[in-house]
Amino acid sequence: MTKRWKAVLLVAAAAAALPVSTAVGFGTALAGQHPSAAASTCIAPADFTAVSVLTTSDAWAVGNCWTGSVPRGLIEKWNGRRWGIVPAPSPGVGVVLEGVSAVSASYAWAVGGSAIEHWNGKKWARFPEPVANVSLQAVSALSVSDAWAVGYLAESTSVVHTVILHWNGKHWRRVASPDPGGPSGVGQLDGVGASSAGSVWAVGYYSKPAATVTDSLIVHWNGKAWKQVASPDPAGSHFTPLAAVSAVSGSDAWADGAASVGSETESVILQWNGKHWRLVASPEPGGSRGTSLDGVVAVSKSAAWAVGSYDVGMLSGSLTLVERWNGKNWRQVSSPSPGGQTSTNLLEAVAATRTGLAWAVGCYTTNPSNCGTLAMRYTRSGWRHVASAPVP
Repeated sequence: MTKRWKAVLLVAAAAAALPVSTAVGFGTALAGQHPSAAASTCIAPADFTAVSVLTTSDAWAVGNCWTGSVPRGLIEKWNGRRWGIVPAPSPGVGVVLEGVSAVSASYAWAVGGSAIEHWNGKKWARFPEPVANVSLQAVSALSVSDAWAVGYLAESTSVVHTVILHWNGKHWRRVASPDPGGPSGVGQLDGVGASSAGSVWAVGYYSKPAATVTDSLIVHWNGKAWKQVASPDPAGSHFTPLAAVSAVSGSDAWADGAASVGSETESVILQWNGKHWRLVASPEPGGSRGTSLDGVVAVSKSAAWAVGSYDVGMLSGSLTLVERWNGKNWRQVSSPSPGGQTSTNLLEAVAATRTGLAWAVGCYTTNPSNCGTLAMRYTRSGWRHVASAPVP
């Protein structure tokens, strides 16, 4: 499975959250924003965890690189010809950016850990977080006055609570979220997708205290409140984390992730039809060696993409996995794995426009200790590896 799940519950004990009514204002952030950090502060290894695309000449990829022994947020921009590093706000040490969402060429959000970062068309600026020690995992922006970010707040390694933040154009504010794990259990949100101001989905997983099974978690914003919605898990699964969600409309959405069944790992894809979520069969090229999905994007009722990775052997590595929905079923599509079969190749996110343009990002290794950013673009000729900016 990918690093997203290997890193589950590694957060140290955190301070209590601020009240739900706590807010941080736009003016406060701009008045006290941090200066940009030089791109040269990043060194390899590096990893892309999220991508957002607007046009053929405007896309963002975020993740992390390293400064010494700690991670630093990494931001790259596609200008139609090449990827280039854009300075991230400083201080960025210890930050792994997990989500990015662009509204226009002059407006985008990126989140990760306690970091909330904003692009104004010229530079990225850091916002103070409205909840102390929160770990944000994803962001989805509908407009300059409507965005959502999700994640979790860890009191300890065994007590974790869901967190949802909303941007109203002036403030980021914590909004009450379902937390089915209870006050002493585990609840985490890793993906968020909005189709309208009155319909937003978030996904993750939860477990109650002393439970032997960790279930998938899906929650929905109906314009007034967040409510948990029933989600089916594969038969026999004891750990079913959902990684991503994307919606075309209020009656058409997709979520994906992975499930542990015995000693095996299998991919999970769920579809929302306006009334309920249902499991949909998907390719399992890894077989008993393990398959997982980490990103999904719904383009239309008859088109969607899901990405992840699958293992190729006990002593080998993993290969990238791209699957396409054609309106009837999911099919695996050929995708590059530049590291080769004996190394790690994985995709962690995918983004697409309604016109068919798509990007997928992740990580690949050519040796066990040096991960490199991976970006690939979909064209009429298929998925092609596109070199990302070299990390100094």
